[in-house]
Amino acid sequence: MKDLDLVATFLEIYRRGSLTGAAKALGLSQPAVSGQLMRLEEQVGGTLFTRSRSGARPTPHAHELARRVGPHLDGLRHALGKDDAETALRGTVRLGAAAEFAT
Repeated sequence: MKDLDLVATFLEIYRRGSLTGAAKALGLSQPAVSGQLMRLEEQVGGTLFTRSRSGARPTPHAHELARRVGPHLDGLRHALGKDDAETALRGTVRLGAAAEFAT
């Protein structure tokens, strides 16, 4: 789902206010994030951010897109367990069995 990856990258840029911050959060290089943003901008037919040395300022089009897709992507992440994946796997599991079965 490449298009979904593009939207996830867009939301990360939108929420962090910079391509560099989004790249760090996503574990990608800044040029990779920039390329994904360019592909998404081609698909939606408009500029989503005004870029400067101080970060990426969302355009009105970006505000609208984030409003429309943000809750849905967050819901997908929650449904797939992305938010709670680390905490769900923590803890101690103890197994008990008769010695004949455990060896």
